[in-house]
Amino acid sequence: MIHIAIYILLTVFSSIMVFQTAGHLSYELLVLLCTSFAIVFFHIANKKNIISVYRKLLTSHRRLYFLLMASILVIWMGYFAGAHYITPNFFAFLFMGLGALFSSIATYRTKKSAINIAIIALIALSIFLFYCYIFSAFPIKAALGIFAFSILLGYCNYLYAHTSQSLAIESGIDASQILAVRFWLMFAVSLAIVVYEKQYIDLISTPNTIFYTFLLAIATFIAPIYFYQKSILKIGADRTLLLCGLIPFSIFIAEYAIGLKLQTTWVLGALSALLACATVLRLFTPRS
Repeated sequence: MIHIAIYILLTVFSSIMVFQTAGHLSYELLVLLCTSFAIVFFHIANKKNIISVYRKLLTSHRRLYFLLMASILVIWMGYFAGAHYITPNFFAFLFMGLGALFSSIATYRTKKSAINIAIIALIALSIFLFYCYIFSAFPIKAALGIFAFSILLGYCNYLYAHTSQSLAIESGIDASQILAVRFWLMFAVSLAIVVYEKQYIDLISTPNTIFYTFLLAIATFIAPIYFYQKSILKIGADRTLLLCGLIPFSIFIAEYAIGLKLQTTWVLGALSALLACATVLRLFTPRS
């Protein structure tokens, strides 16, 4: 449980930090730089056995490896894009809500109990009310876009957690090794966009950006994803996803505690609290 607790704290901090600094660079360039730093960092950490890890994945686990890279591509592109346009609390609900719902349904299928039904009901209610809020607060096209965006992110979040867990079990690789190999598709896509749109000019005009982004990557990218991956392998994908339901409400509290003016409404705060209640129920549920 310590890994998911650290991940939640780091995610609250990093979500607000990325939101406040997102306007300095395009999100594609941020993704490229953070991904590059992560690849180098985790390859150095696994330099003694990284070749054998790639050999395992490319010879015996190609399907899972591709799903791992594809799902993380969608998640992180969505994460940095969302930081440009919506508040941290709003995005966290989009990202965590459906992932928690999918994981709670999967948990119920393996262990049918009254408390698991209550968890599903609370999460489903919070998501339903969230969509009601979206369709009442945004133009129809924007609301439909947010709806589709949240479905995609929620599913990819669920897919990544289960794929990385299955890959670790089947191949015997650990959390750090998964993090070393998962970013290549994300690196290739972000590099293609940056080169095509000539966003690298931003780096030339502001040379201190690389050092700044390195610090950002350590604080908001490398450290959180390590503890998230460790949690998946320690307590399981479904339990990790559901406990992440605490993140939207934690971000909401943090925004007001430090006096940020991020236009987060009390409606979102209330819905985040409802989602957090489901997570608290899960804490009192024995492992499935």
